[in-house]
Amino acid sequence: MPSTASYIFALFGPVERTAGLTSLLAAADVLTQTAPKYPINALVSTTWASNPILQRETKRLRIGLLPVEEWSVSCQAGKGTQRPEYFRPTYSIFHIYNLTQFEFVLYLDTDLAVLHNIDHLLAQEVHVEELRTPTGCNPSGYHLWNTGVWGIKPNHTRFELISGWLHEPGNLSNPCGNGFQTAAYTFLLHEKFAPSSVVHVGCEYNMKADRGVRICAAILDIPLSAVAVVHWSGTRKPHLGRVRSLPEDGGTPDPLERRALDIYLNAYARAEIRVNAPAKKQNRNDAGQILPVIEGRFFQRMKDELQDFISRKHYATLKPRHRNSTRIGTEGLRAR
Repeated sequence: MPSTASYIFALFGPVERTAGLTSLLAAADVLTQTAPKYPINALVSTTWASNPILQRETKRLRIGLLPVEEWSVSCQAGKGTQRPEYFRPTYSIFHIYNLTQFEFVLYLDTDLAVLHNIDHLLAQEVHVEELRTPTGCNPSGYHLWNTGVWGIKPNHTRFELISGWLHEPGNLSNPCGNGFQTAAYTFLLHEKFAPSSVVHVGCEYNMKADRGVRICAAILDIPLSAVAVVHWSGTRKPHLGRVRSLPEDGGTPDPLERRALDIYLNAYARAEIRVNAPAKKQNRNDAGQILPVIEGRFFQRMKDELQDFISRKHYATLKPRHRNSTRIGTEGLRAR
């Protein structure tokens, strides 16, 4: 079992696109509810790494930040291409190959809900170079895989090969397709670059909800209790109204997907509030030092005055207002 492994989320593209940040926080929040023993890190652009909201919220969720330079990789818009301006930044996700401080990493998209602990996916043998989940509702070992749940063994040499290939003119002259997933197919299916040792796991670790979780599980004979990850795609992203709506309004009639949606959307709502909340004004003392949230200028002034009072030993000069005030008891009351 690797001595170091990590879950990895990613965030690239314009910082104005706060939906990406909100989705990352929601997916990470859901993952933490499964009590993972491995750390959670976010691979982000250097621009995103300096974002104070991202810094604050990842610290709150105990997510590490791994800043890298975002690649300026272009691809051509073509027939069937979905939002090329959205997919272009995703090529920087290939920086996961350069995370050599870890022996194995499990990359996760941010439009999915992890329902059960999946730590065992990170506990791969040393020789394993890649872990794949099938596309759509296909059996384990299918020749195409979905990079939404994707395990890899970081390797700097492979990182240099992919980086060079991506930046070489002509290699991305084809339509953008689905961003880095399309590039992964093109590169890793090539005999020259194919990994030598791949572990294939079933759809229960990347259950695409497009055809319905329950229907796909029945087709592949997967018990519903074994479904560990529900993954949405296209216009069925979990934060869109089409999926959020109730069954009678055209939403999902699938009870397991509904449960996954409830978990994800609750986390998304929490993240949305925190991302859009105005920054709190920081309280500082006269020396300019930031005070803890529980303290403000008023409390600091009280502490300073109390400290000054004690240091001057004013309490030693105080005398009781009444000579017998410290000994008033039953007899004192009767005397009155």
